[in-house]
Amino acid sequence: MRAGFLAVLTASVMCFHALALAADKLPAANAYNERLKKIANKALRSTLMKHLDRLNGVTMKIHYVVDRDGHVHNVKVTSRTHDSSAENIVADAIASTTFPPIPMDAQLEVGAGYLELDAEVTLAADELSAEKAEIPTYYNYRMQVHKMMQDDLDPSFHAPHHLEVDYEFYLNPQGQVTSMKVHAKAGGQSAEQIISRSIQRIKYPPIPPKVFKELEQKPPLRIYGTLSWDPPQGGGPTESEVYEWQLSEKQALSIANAALAANHIEPARYKWHQQVWRIIDTRDWFIQFSARYPGPGGNDVLVTLNDVSRKASVRVLPLRWSGRVETVVPQYKR
Repeated sequence: MRAGFLAVLTASVMCFHALALAADKLPAANAYNERLKKIANKALRSTLMKHLDRLNGVTMKIHYVVDRDGHVHNVKVTSRTHDSSAENIVADAIASTTFPPIPMDAQLEVGAGYLELDAEVTLAADELSAEKAEIPTYYNYRMQVHKMMQDDLDPSFHAPHHLEVDYEFYLNPQGQVTSMKVHAKAGGQSAEQIISRSIQRIKYPPIPPKVFKELEQKPPLRIYGTLSWDPPQGGGPTESEVYEWQLSEKQALSIANAALAANHIEPARYKWHQQVWRIIDTRDWFIQFSARYPGPGGNDVLVTLNDVSRKASVRVLPLRWSGRVETVVPQYKR
């Protein structure tokens, strides 16, 4: 399910396409171009989840060609970034994406069976990082609520088609729901009912008083977001299959701590703050260890663990803590 991914992702990928001809004279081509933007952003987000160390603010321009069947050709980075690894990651992500076939009316508008496209991509930490530093109690409570929703919805929020639901609800200081509304952009009333029942069913923890002090507001607390799900493609499970995770969260944390030690990173430095999420499409666990207060400070570390092979990789992130203060640094130092 992609709901958890949306809740924890701390990356912003902005991809802007521009056709060579005026958009107002090419309505069909422009509509197709808007579809490509959404698909490209989604592909980049999924890829960059595995390369968080590349979220360093770099911006690049790329040029590529989409043929009539939606296949990508001739991907080129047309600007200098001094980060060849990031360039390769973005170029490979675009090259491996298959877009919908170009509608015939769009082909007639441009007078060709292909489109040449330019895009600008920025890899940067988004507003969640600033929020995490400025209002940490609220941030942590909201992430806890989102994770509870993810765990509750895992068995039920899926379908043979795309689902997307906006939700908004309010909690009193005791963590009780006082009001709620949901709106399905895709999936209809059944998707709304799944989300509504989950929100009402979960027993949320009491809200720390510091949350309202940080926000400078009175109860109730607003919780909101968007949950989406897409049926797997290719080699993934069918819509009738539900993947049963082999590792428990406790086991995943144990393996992740062992991976830290194997990479000469002392696990005890990170015992206070550990954030866990998982992606069903790739069968991967993502465990982010933070050295923020009351920890000793230093860089956050991300461990990616495959649920099937149990192989773990360790990546030092550019988020560095000194007491309660977070900074983004270009060089990773422990």
